[in-house]
Amino acid sequence: MNTARVLMLLLSLMVSRAVYAQYSEDEGGIELESGYLRYLGIGGGATYQVMNDPAVSPIIYSRVGALPMITNLKINNTIYSELSMRASRINLTHNTDKLMKVKTRTQRALADYRFMLRIPSEEMRNWDIRAGGIFSAMFMHKNSPHLYDASKVYEYAVSLGLSGRIIREITLWGKTSYFTWDVSLPLIANVSRPYFLNREEIEDPENKIIGEFLSNSKTGSIGTFSRLDSRVAILYRLDNGNAVQFAYEWDYGRIKTFEKSYFAEHIVSVLFMFNY
Repeated sequence: MNTARVLMLLLSLMVSRAVYAQYSEDEGGIELESGYLRYLGIGGGATYQVMNDPAVSPIIYSRVGALPMITNLKINNTIYSELSMRASRINLTHNTDKLMKVKTRTQRALADYRFMLRIPSEEMRNWDIRAGGIFSAMFMHKNSPHLYDASKVYEYAVSLGLSGRIIREITLWGKTSYFTWDVSLPLIANVSRPYFLNREEIEDPENKIIGEFLSNSKTGSIGTFSRLDSRVAILYRLDNGNAVQFAYEWDYGRIKTFEKSYFAEHIVSVLFMFNY
């Protein structure tokens, strides 16, 4: 069974489950008996990625690529929780001159879990403000075959930090919809990058790749791992209780161990949100 058939089957199951729920009072979403709204979001978008890593090269690599995404939301009047995942596989490029274009193949996977509580505010009655924390895990593999004996770099970052969210109800095309802004940053993280930069050691029988990778892990604060993630989105709710989310996200990060590695991406995405 190919990927397209699996996705269609999954979407059909989610839509069929939604008919058993009841509409909430505002006729915009489907509320469960527990009082929560739950959405499974499936979609993707375009990402523009920029990377600067001395372990690969002092030059800057960049490119536009595709980005599949999946998310799960759970919301009520007090609690907001979100698990989001995305992954990319892109050949970042750099034009050294008019005749030569070098490439670095990257695979990057990221998972974020946000949990926030509503903050009562009499001064901002028209805004829903929530604050809490974020747990994030990221893994990235970089391969530059044009660099002799220096092609592969692995890195990961697991972090715990702060997260905030502002929500405002709006009317869009006659429907009750929401404008949202999320921002998060880490406070403490565990990261790892190779000790021997610009060296390929897989051929060495004495080299234990996984052991060497984990033994170089380091725990620290913002100086060790810095990441600023900001997302602006519009959630347009449909008559059947499902929704469509249009979003722009800017994600910037830096890892510092033996060298500093920078990575940033701009994401424009569309997610189909299935209420279940």
